[in-house]
Amino acid sequence: MAGTAKLGVTLSLVDRATAPLRAFSKNVNSTFEPFRKARNTLKLTAADLGIPKISKILGVSEKSDGRRY
Repeated sequence: MAGTAKLGVTLSLVDRATAPLRAFSKNVNSTFEPFRKARNTLKLTAADLGIPKISKILGVSEKSDGRRY
């Protein structure tokens, strides 16, 4: 029983210590979510239009981060 109590206390302390980091992360994610959605929509649109195929045919080189367009 004592081991279970120590584990419970330890988990509670870890939860309290990481709560501000989780809140910050949640805030950042919610702030940038509209941009992520717009980027994903544009990515799908580009793929639907065949831009990757066209750029490959034209020999457009990849950007330094690996993106084609």
